[in-house]
Amino acid sequence: MTEKDFISVPGSHYSDPVFSWYHFIGVTDIEFLKSSKLGEIYMNTIFVGDINNGNLYHFQLNDTRTGLYRLVPS
Repeated sequence: MTEKDFISVPGSHYSDPVFSWYHFIGVTDIEFLKSSKLGEIYMNTIFVGDINNGNLYHFQLNDTRTGLYRLVPS
């Protein structure tokens, strides 16, 4: 497929994925946590759940919340 094959609406923009999993996971939810209610270690992080393995993945956002630092084991 190429970008020409995608359906787009006015004002939309496509970009390639920033990262992906080597083995497919069924993402069930993505949550962006901006608060420190779960502790300072989890502030400005993303949680991703998967249905295939029942895992919860934890990613740390960079300071501008425009990218990720690294995968953090949960």
